[in-house]
Amino acid sequence: GRSLWIVSVCAVGCVDLMSAACKVERPRQVSSAAGVLSLLDEQEYSLRVLALQKLNSVVDQFWAEIADYLADIESLYEDPKFDHRELAALVASKVYYHLEEYDDALRLALGAGNLFVLSEKSQYVHTIISRCIDEYVSERVKHDEAKAKEEEAAARQGAQHEGGAAPMDVDQQPQAALKPIDSRLEAIVERMFDQCVEDREYRQALGIALEARRLDRVEGIIKAAPNTSDILRYCLRHAQTVILSKRFRTHVLELLVRVYREFPPVELEGELANLCQCLFFLNDVTAVANILKDLVDKQDQKHTAMAYQIAFDIANNEDQQFLKDLLSHLPAPKVPEPPQQAAAEPAAPAEGAEVAPAAAETGAGEPTATTAAQGEGGSTEAAGAAVTASSGEAPAADQTQADAEVLPAASGEGAAEAVAETTQEETPEDKKLRLLRYILDGDAAIDLHLLFLSQKCKADLQLLEHIKNSVDQRNSISHNGIVIAHSIMHAGTTEDEFLRKNLDWLAKAVSWAKFTATASLGVIHKGHFKNSMKVLEPYLPQTAPQPGGYSEGGALYALGLIHANHSNPTVRQYLMQQLLASSQNEQIQHGACLGLGLLCMGSHDEELYEKLKEVLFTDSAIAGEAAGYAMGLVMLGSTSEHAISELLAYAHDTQHEKIIRACALSLALIMFKREEEAETLIQQLMMDKDPILRYGAMFTIAMAYCGSYSNTAIRRLLHVSVSDVSDDVRRAAVIALGFILCNVPEQVPKVVNLLCQSYNPHVRYASCIALGIACAGTAMSEAVNLLIPMASDTTDFVRQGALLALGLVLQQATDALNEKTKDVRELFIKVLADKHEDIMTRFGAILAYGLIDAGGRNAAVSFYSKAGSLRSEAAVGMCLFCQLWYWFPLIHTVALAFQPTGLIGLTTDLKMPSSFAVKNTAKPEMFAYPAQFQVKKDDAPTKTTTAVLSTTVKQQLKKRQSTMHIDDKEGDSPTAAAAAPPPPPSVAVKEAETDEGSKTATAPAPLRGAGQQGGEEDSASILSDMPSTRGADVASTAATIGEYLETSHTEVESTTSIDARSMAARSERKEDVTMTPADAPAAAAAAAASRGGGSSSVGGAAGGTQQQRGS
Repeated sequence: GRSLWIVSVCAVGCVDLMSAACKVERPRQVSSAAGVLSLLDEQEYSLRVLALQKLNSVVDQFWAEIADYLADIESLYEDPKFDHRELAALVASKVYYHLEEYDDALRLALGAGNLFVLSEKSQYVHTIISRCIDEYVSERVKHDEAKAKEEEAAARQGAQHEGGAAPMDVDQQPQAALKPIDSRLEAIVERMFDQCVEDREYRQALGIALEARRLDRVEGIIKAAPNTSDILRYCLRHAQTVILSKRFRTHVLELLVRVYREFPPVELEGELANLCQCLFFLNDVTAVANILKDLVDKQDQKHTAMAYQIAFDIANNEDQQFLKDLLSHLPAPKVPEPPQQAAAEPAAPAEGAEVAPAAAETGAGEPTATTAAQGEGGSTEAAGAAVTASSGEAPAADQTQADAEVLPAASGEGAAEAVAETTQEETPEDKKLRLLRYILDGDAAIDLHLLFLSQKCKADLQLLEHIKNSVDQRNSISHNGIVIAHSIMHAGTTEDEFLRKNLDWLAKAVSWAKFTATASLGVIHKGHFKNSMKVLEPYLPQTAPQPGGYSEGGALYALGLIHANHSNPTVRQYLMQQLLASSQNEQIQHGACLGLGLLCMGSHDEELYEKLKEVLFTDSAIAGEAAGYAMGLVMLGSTSEHAISELLAYAHDTQHEKIIRACALSLALIMFKREEEAETLIQQLMMDKDPILRYGAMFTIAMAYCGSYSNTAIRRLLHVSVSDVSDDVRRAAVIALGFILCNVPEQVPKVVNLLCQSYNPHVRYASCIALGIACAGTAMSEAVNLLIPMASDTTDFVRQGALLALGLVLQQATDALNEKTKDVRELFIKVLADKHEDIMTRFGAILAYGLIDAGGRNAAVSFYSKAGSLRSEAAVGMCLFCQLWYWFPLIHTVALAFQPTGLIGLTTDLKMPSSFAVKNTAKPEMFAYPAQFQVKKDDAPTKTTTAVLSTTVKQQLKKRQSTMHIDDKEGDSPTAAAAAPPPPPSVAVKEAETDEGSKTATAPAPLRGAGQQGGEEDSASILSDMPSTRGADVASTAATIGEYLETSHTEVESTTSIDARSMAARSERKEDVTMTPADAPAAAAAAAASRGGGSSSVGGAAGGTQQQRGS
């Protein structure tokens, strides 16, 4: 019995140990929160607190059960006597979060106070913080805008008191005061700021502060960051995209300037370029001038190179008015400069010198970085920046340059020596000032780009020749398209070899096609200031009035394209004279107005504006349209009230749609980059009953908010794109999206994705153009994938828009950058050569090939300068390019948006450095030029053996034998040869095929361009309306061909004698003597030609030419 008791006790002990082990290994699973929820009904205070604590730990698992008790939990939160209200609010907030009632979840999370832990890594906390920040930003923006309206109303009220009482507008009425921001909401955001600073997430905190318009927090975060310079650059870069309010953006830039000026002098030197960019955005001309003068006054090369680099960056922003004011604030050199000529031409570089080719990431379409380098002797150090891709960071390729002078002075002959060399009368200080003014005037960068594009031109002339031969040359649209595509391919290269080789083909242009063809020379020679008048001299208006005037008007337009956004007094005076002298010729007036508008773009020249207004008021549809565009170009971004009122009034008075559209686009240009200031005009145009003015309203939004990424503008455009009754207005609304989103191209495919599937073909077309505008030069796969299916759309103009957009998106793209680049190029060739394709689609394919190879394959569309400033030329050029729907000559303005993709290094003397190398870690195929076009030679068709009856062979043999017998008797009698009948045409054709090299051809006279001395009279007769002297040349050529034709018959007849022995000899040499009856005479003639040293080849070639002309 005793042993039994011991065993039972041990057994019980083992069971207890095993159960305990089981409890440790497998904790009991809670399958319901019902027991805990029942504690909420208890009257005991501690039990309810315990219930809330347990529920907070299991709410993510049993939120569905807890939802039935939400009323009880919220009652505990609302009970002021309950000490754990924050805990009840936190539990209720989590339940509402799981129920996707985010507003209630946020409301209760605010009531949770410190129990809402920001550092907790859970989806609930992240979601509530995001909602909290969005709500706070929204409230802050409302209060900031209300404050801005109050300040504006106070300013207007003050102006009314000074100028007399005036009725208050509806928009100026005082508004109800906004509710103050919830202090609990603000407390969470403040804690978020502190948490970000503690975690060293300065950029995240700075982004929230910028969106919430918390200037105090922006300053605090910048000063708290360990690397102040880096965070300042980050803030400057995002101030142009994140901040949608122009007023607050100005405040941020002023803050950045203040912080920069607090830097120690040594640290400030490295940030002077960014400081000057801030001052440029603030339009502080005096401050920029003082910085440049201080740098130039220092005697070392480092500060001189820095001054030149800053000057290049500011000139690259293309603000003509700012540069003009800046030059007026800089001291002039003491030594008088030579009188300024119309323009300057780059001097030829020394032997072996060349400009570095493009090496930035070619899909990005970023502009050139003109770098001032410092150095002594043969070694220089690049002091500026490199070209970078929009995504990032690809540097330029290695390039060693010879020490050569490439920059001219703006004063005619001997320019290069005048710019780079110090004369005996000029001191080094005066030379620095002169070179600085030369850079700020824009001539230096333009001359360098012109030299780069000319030297590195890789345009494919064989491709152009193939396109010319693939299309119907009798169709004026395809002919016009090839001329325009050629000019885009060679934009800024001064290369016109293709035109000089095809003068007869070019002469087919008539009427407005002749106007466009002549204007294309302005695109080719863009920036070629010195020789602009010389190049266009054969086409410019003469003293005696000429009929038509299309080529003369096109030449004046070309003059404006060459000098676009670079005003020159001499050219301005010449264009003004032609405008006043051609009051009876609408074509010349049209070209003169466009030329003046481009030349004086953004100059706000009131005198010129009045002259253009007089042309507009003549109510001529042709001249008035150009005058309307020119008025907008001259007053670009001025917000001139009298110009707006006059254009708007005349748009309502006139009956010409062309003039109304020009006035509407002019209003859009006047509001360029004005954002909120343009709202009054936008509302007025959008409410107008005329669809053309509503069309102008869409482009006004595009120009006013260009590159702003404004949510308000995007929502408005999307609403119009699906609601307006006019297809033109809807098309313009979608195109405008491309301008507003040009700073964030990666967002455009997402925005227009559904619009690409619209039932309306105008909306689909506009979606393509918007993609092309915003994603130009990016080679973005998302954009290409959207556009390729659109290229096979059922509507012809939609296919045209898709092809144009593909040409823009794939500029500077290689197969390594986008694998579909080669397929797209083949698609262009296929479409333009398809005779069954609609002519408008083929026209789009031709232009697309010009766009994809723009600037000799060394340029791309770029809306932004290297410093991040929106380029006015690019925005204006693309805006006018979009009007190709109505007017083909405006296609040329796309050249204004091109920027060369190259890296240029200079010394402090503005010379090419002798040793200039940049490390490039990217693969060569990323930047390789596309392969030259190769014409696919189809395999020659094989001749099938013809069955010949034996009786037929015998008869032919007898006939040949009788013929040879007669020839043997008569011998070589010239009388017999003369009396013999001419050979059949097939003989001449076969002979022409055997000796292609001897064909007779007339070489076209060269088209005179830059550096061409000959061909002046012939070039003037191609596109101008003046008398031509080419008739005599043509007549003499025809006579020569006639002589060849006369002699060829005799030669062919004398070679028809062939005996059977020669045939037998060929058979012994195992040559193929099988032939058809039709081939026998040709074989005989060929054999005779081989014996006679090819005497009949000329006649054969001439015969082939004659038959070809006859067909």
